[in-house]
Amino acid sequence: MGHLTTPVERFSRTPGLVLLVWITMSGTFPIHLFVPALPAVAREFHATAASAQLTITLYIVGLSIGQLIYGPVSDRFGRRPVLLLGLTVYTVASIAASLSPSLGALVAARVAQALGGCVGLVLGRAIARDGIGPDLVTRRLAILSLAMSLSPALAPMIGAQLAEAFGWRWVLGALSITNAAVLCVTALSLPETHVVGAPRRARAYALSYLALMRSRAFFSHALGGAFATTSFFAFVAASPFIFIQQLGVSTRAFGFVYLCVIFGLGCGSLAAKFVAGRIPASRVLVSAGVVMVIASLGLLAAYLEHAFTPTVITSAMLVFIFGTGLASPFALSGAINSDAAFAGSASGLYGFIQMGFGALCTALVGFGGNNPAMAMIFVLLCASVASLIAFSVVARDDACRVPCRVCS
Repeated sequence: MGHLTTPVERFSRTPGLVLLVWITMSGTFPIHLFVPALPAVAREFHATAASAQLTITLYIVGLSIGQLIYGPVSDRFGRRPVLLLGLTVYTVASIAASLSPSLGALVAARVAQALGGCVGLVLGRAIARDGIGPDLVTRRLAILSLAMSLSPALAPMIGAQLAEAFGWRWVLGALSITNAAVLCVTALSLPETHVVGAPRRARAYALSYLALMRSRAFFSHALGGAFATTSFFAFVAASPFIFIQQLGVSTRAFGFVYLCVIFGLGCGSLAAKFVAGRIPASRVLVSAGVVMVIASLGLLAAYLEHAFTPTVITSAMLVFIFGTGLASPFALSGAINSDAAFAGSASGLYGFIQMGFGALCTALVGFGGNNPAMAMIFVLLCASVASLIAFSVVARDDACRVPCRVCS
């Protein structure tokens, strides 16, 4: 049958968690891997920090746009063929990025890389959801988030070692080799997990997006999830310039600092797995929002009191990212379960909103100019307050539904 289709008898097989993690990481792994190389890129191309940050900002824009396409297309044609196409684009673009002769060429290749890599971000989550119930979805997404926390934890450390030893181009070169391996394993082992329905017109997909946007449940989960999760990209964009250029931390040491921060994401994901099914999701989401607000206020206080040291920043961001890891699977599960018939579309629209906000966060940090620290704190504080408001709406809606069910 070729590599784009699989035999019917393989349909019921559940994809392995390790493969799902690799597929899902394909979208965000290049962000964190490339972060330690930003100062080196700026030096080689004689660019400003804001210009170098475009390799992150526009990458996230590509992730955002691509997710709107892959979700509904995978609902129509199946997960497997769409996934293989996207991973192929991802691999070719990674090679082009490693050979870029100018900053403009590098940015363009990074956008193409994002447009291909985001297929894994969308379909990894959709495949994890296919064929299972809402409670199991949350647990499975929590496990996936826990496993994926190794990506942003290890990627900067790996990227820092490669950039320090061989230069920033080898960061992308190593990524190209890994991408090719993931593509081959996926082509040989991934079964189809989605029952393809009757053909639908493009207008129907547009209407499905409109329906999701009008859904209070989807919108409040999606907005809260975006504010809670991708606001961290403000730290991603600003941290190499704060730690390496302003505070004098070495590139290799920065990789370990990043590892300490991301440790909080794994702890948050582990906590989400533990409380799933035991505590109402809305209560967990509100609690996560409160944690992030407290951490952001701690960063602001440290900056104003001139106590903005590597230890203080790392500690506060560890707490902040714990809240992110706690909120992420519940927000995502609530969003994609708002309409079971369009799980792929819901996943894609959720990712579009999430990554769109992430791109905005990195752009706002770039506007900080020579003071990325204050810009980062401003973004984190505003986003955490907004996430708390959105999650409070979710909690209020849940509280209103309980009396209605009792009355009925």
